[in-house]
Amino acid sequence: MCSLILLAPNTYLATPACVAEDGPATAAAQRWPEYSLRADGYGVIEPTYAQTPDTITAGASADPLNPYSTAPAVFVGFTWFGDSMTLVVEDDRR
Repeated sequence: MCSLILLAPNTYLATPACVAEDGPATAAAQRWPEYSLRADGYGVIEPTYAQTPDTITAGASADPLNPYSTAPAVFVGFTWFGDSMTLVVEDDRR
């Protein structure tokens, strides 16, 4: 069962089921950023999922559509810290 509780802006208490590789928070973090990233001029958008002993990071990474753009590659998603079950939303766009 997945439970998310808002603790502060961009910070949630999340159960492990939410951030599993096929969990609802993971699926949302990998799919939803695509719309805004495309609108911001990013073309190559890849879903990401990485797990370490202490954290899980999931979301979408993107490179600029224009190869001559000076915009950096970005990540939009979350990092979940297992010890505290805290999920922090991240958006690298400036």
